[in-house]
Amino acid sequence: MKSVNSLDISSGRGSVNSMGKKFLGLMALTLAVTVSRAGAELRDFVVLKTGADGKTTVSGNAALAEQKFTPASTFKVLIAWAALEEGLVTPETKHLVKDQFVPGAPRELDLHDALYFSSNDYFDWLGKKLGREKLEKYLTRSGYAGGQAPQGWLDDMDAVERGGSLTITPRENHEFMRRLEKADLYSSRKVGYDLMRVLRWPADSDKVSLMGKTGSADGALWFNGCGVAFLSAEIVTVFAKGSVELRPLVIQKFYDQFGLKFNEAWLKEYPADNGVKTP
Repeated sequence: MKSVNSLDISSGRGSVNSMGKKFLGLMALTLAVTVSRAGAELRDFVVLKTGADGKTTVSGNAALAEQKFTPASTFKVLIAWAALEEGLVTPETKHLVKDQFVPGAPRELDLHDALYFSSNDYFDWLGKKLGREKLEKYLTRSGYAGGQAPQGWLDDMDAVERGGSLTITPRENHEFMRRLEKADLYSSRKVGYDLMRVLRWPADSDKVSLMGKTGSADGALWFNGCGVAFLSAEIVTVFAKGSVELRPLVIQKFYDQFGLKFNEAWLKEYPADNGVKTP
């Protein structure tokens, strides 16, 4: 899609009048911040992308990048990382979940599938197993959401899987993912390897591996992740305002950054032999 500034608003029959230019300019701005498909649309979103050169570009509504929102289920990445560091789980650790939105539930999920299907039951169990003190240790260590947990942020432990009352900006969440991908935070290579493995998402490509986590709560929609190719990686954070019905569009917006198509059938079951068990 062309940027607003690059759109040609000439009529081809002489200059457009002032009112016409304003109208076309408004239409161009609308196109720049709206993504639609099959009747649904993202009207207010931002995409942050950091390339192998370390430079970050921002597209969409740039103001959103600095506003604070619930991390929703993207907080499960921090829980998974902390639990791997503490030796409380391995990628193969299974737990029985009953989330109504998890296909086939009740069923046992391992850590990858719990992240992929965003099981609240799994991360309620795991977050409570870690406890507030250890979670705060990893908040501080990572600088997540500013690195200083506000008083009372986890008074309700039943909200642990979504970060309690924490809020985070898309830029802060992007930086957290950048540090994870760059292995700045791990105590060992194995922890980093295991975390990236359990964050895998399917892709019809043999040139890039996708990792990340979705989130949706309180009108906030996320996909925070990265794409890793041979000797290079790109960090991508997609944030949008909207209802949970727009989640597939947010996922596709992430895939768009790598020139890939997301198959919504994958939401029902992770495709076999797509690199999770043997990356």
